[in-house]
Amino acid sequence: MSQGDLGKILDVHSTYISKIERGEQNISIQGVEKLAKAIGVSVGELMK
Repeated sequence: MSQGDLGKILDVHSTYISKIERGEQNISIQGVEKLAKAIGVSVGELMK
């Protein structure tokens, strides 16, 4: 899944996804829950 695709699912810009991946942007717990759901994993699995 591309950053653009994930951004569309989460209703955020792809640069936001990129910043999260690089550790330059914090994400809310609600955002973590949405991200986990979007990629089909549990929050616990995502946080490993």
